[in-house]
Amino acid sequence: MGFIVTESFIFGASIETKEHLENTKKFAKKLHLDAAYFYPFNYRIGFPIWNDAVAKGLIDKEEFFLLPNPERGLGNFDEKWLANYVDKAHKSFYFDPRFWVRQFFRAVTKNDWRILKQTFDIF
Repeated sequence: MGFIVTESFIFGASIETKEHLENTKKFAKKLHLDAAYFYPFNYRIGFPIWNDAVAKGLIDKEEFFLLPNPERGLGNFDEKWLANYVDKAHKSFYFDPRFWVRQFFRAVTKNDWRILKQTFDIF
């Protein structure tokens, strides 16, 4: 029995560019993770970046959860673009043949098919 290594990645913080997003996606693939989860960034009440946006007048104190919105000065990517990019990141990670070779090798050598089943269940 071994460890299953997973990680979550967030795309679209206010300072990120397309190059940052691409570098994060490539980094995720280099880590040889058993699972990766990608999410769009969001502004949530109480977080320092939310507080900063409130102080700058970009977010009203009554707005508790917001996705990036370049029209309001909240990031460089809109919600639709980020959702599409998150989907592409998932596909890039899980449709990489090297990922499947690693998972199959692990299942065979450890005689543990659970991680392979879990990966199929994601889809």
